[in-house]
Amino acid sequence: MLGAPLYGLLADRYPSRWVMAAADAARAAATAGLVVAGDFATICALSVVVALAGGGYGAAQQRFIQAAVPDALRLRANSLKSTTERLLIGLIGPGLAGVTIALVGPRATLVVTAVSFAVAAAVVVTV
Repeated sequence: MLGAPLYGLLADRYPSRWVMAAADAARAAATAGLVVAGDFATICALSVVVALAGGGYGAAQQRFIQAAVPDALRLRANSLKSTTERLLIGLIGPGLAGVTIALVGPRATLVVTAVSFAVAAAVVVTV
């Protein structure tokens, strides 16, 4: 919420794909930093970076949908995006994270998460 004006500015001025990729790259770097973070202040700072970059991604994603989807299909596209996000973030994500932490531990789970953000950044730019 604090970064909303900046997110809107970035999403309007720069190509959405690049803003989304930069946000994912920032989340990848910050999440990788969490693997080696040694103190609480660093963990908090890196968590803030992950959260702020997520907001930037969301703004650019909305802009991308607006530009890529015809008006007649936009409601359906936004509904599908929202439903999918809620399903993945609210239901599947926490369960998958719990299983991954149980199997490989929290640090390895953070590495997997950082890699997934890096892959997402590459996919957004290339697809």
